[in-house]
Amino acid sequence: MPITLPLYNGARIGFTDAHESKEDIIRRIAWHCCAVSATADLQQQSEQGRLSSLAAHHLRIDATRCVTEPTEHWPAGSFNKCVPIRVDDPSARSTAGSHLLLRVPMAHRLTGIVEEKMRCEVATYIWMQENCPDIPIPRLYGFGFPSGRHFTHASLLPWYQRWARRLRRRICAWFSWPIPSYYVENPWSCDFPAGYILLEFIDIGKPLAKTWFSTPIDPAKRHNLFRGISRLIIKLARVPLNRIGSFTFDPSIGTISLTNRPLTSISLTNRQLTSGIAIMENDGAARVMDPDQTYESVDPYVTDLLALHDNRFLAQKNAVKSMEDCYYQMAVQAILRIMSPQYLDRTLRKGPFYMQLTDLHPGNLIVDDDWNITSLIDLEWICARSPQMIDIPCWITSRSVDEVCLPEYSSEYATARETFMVAFKEEERDMSGDLSKTIDKSYSSKASWFFHALDSINAMYQLFELQLRPQFIAQGIPVKVGAYFAGFWAQRARETTRRKLLEREEYDAELRVMFRVEAIVPNEEGVVVPNKEEAN
Repeated sequence: MPITLPLYNGARIGFTDAHESKEDIIRRIAWHCCAVSATADLQQQSEQGRLSSLAAHHLRIDATRCVTEPTEHWPAGSFNKCVPIRVDDPSARSTAGSHLLLRVPMAHRLTGIVEEKMRCEVATYIWMQENCPDIPIPRLYGFGFPSGRHFTHASLLPWYQRWARRLRRRICAWFSWPIPSYYVENPWSCDFPAGYILLEFIDIGKPLAKTWFSTPIDPAKRHNLFRGISRLIIKLARVPLNRIGSFTFDPSIGTISLTNRPLTSISLTNRQLTSGIAIMENDGAARVMDPDQTYESVDPYVTDLLALHDNRFLAQKNAVKSMEDCYYQMAVQAILRIMSPQYLDRTLRKGPFYMQLTDLHPGNLIVDDDWNITSLIDLEWICARSPQMIDIPCWITSRSVDEVCLPEYSSEYATARETFMVAFKEEERDMSGDLSKTIDKSYSSKASWFFHALDSINAMYQLFELQLRPQFIAQGIPVKVGAYFAGFWAQRARETTRRKLLEREEYDAELRVMFRVEAIVPNEEGVVVPNKEEAN
């Protein structure tokens, strides 16, 4: 049998697929090993009763009343491990329900930014509680940062702490000072260096992902879903903001502010989403945006996104397959810089900006049997950006972003998109908004595809080739022209090309060792295959 190795998402991969993949498979395999270790550590803490004690600390009940579910019932996300906890205390159920969910970030997926990501996530919960109370989200009961500080919602604390927090909020409002949230510091005697968020467990409905990709789509259900997603987008965009960024929680005074860099999700192929800044920096890309950097204009934000893609290209050892491929990627990234003014709406350059769902996928939507949305979960990658960047989900045709731009699927997507926009405008009329005009304008000008390219890794070049380039020139980029434009990507581009080709050789050699393959040669069709049978 050929050797296959486990990946972080539970799948397994063989040598040929690993060699052809656009992702850094060596890192992905390492992620799996780290995830196994982190899960084992979390399981040990569960067996020691630490997770139950942590939940009981926030609920102010005896630890024996909190029971962690067996490991096989722990759902895992891309960046978090989740532990369901059952509450067997009648008094606590009246305020916190009978089931909780403890979300623990996986440090190996968030190298150097665990606390930053957590502060932004809890700040988003707080902002939505106060500004979008009609959007159904899980209740946030408490959280703790890797630095060792723990916070609990005031409703779960003694009466005198609740009154003190209300009084402080009122005084701050009187003097126009930043108003503290309802989350009060609540020290815990034990250490939990991983950090955590304690949430309500949503048990009404089920994730849309369980039915969306596996059953024929009923038009009535689809209409309910489209209207529900439209309501989420419109309600988030009711509050205009003056900068691009993410809200963050200040543990020293308990307030939130729009002062963190925008943490977003990016598109990968095969309907996957993952965090843009997190995954690129975790893969070795040099940091472009400082954590406290926000943007009052769209232009520098787009410039920094393109620079982040450049750094990802430089850091990824298997980014190129050949000299021509390297020149092509450099040329595309240089041309995208030239194109950007063509797609940025000057009237929206300075805002207003709106909170957006950059991580909206079927797994984050809880729906009933008729696909009415009962809850939105996983708020970690919501941030404020330009309204030009708001678009409908590409997966509405059950295809990924790199598929819907293909000629054979473009009409299917256009039809589904038109159906979605009908539902969107129905909801917009009920809420007296005009966001649909901006969305339609971005789509007709193909600016939406430009922003999808910025928010993608694997699909960037295909979106350029199929959606953006044809607006300017009909033919593709010849090899000689690509090599010419590559020279404008950066100084000493040819030196970079030589280095990237050497890195690819080193990467392939590492793969061969991992999969016990001695060498690789092209077959008659030009496909790279092992020249010997893969070891058993």
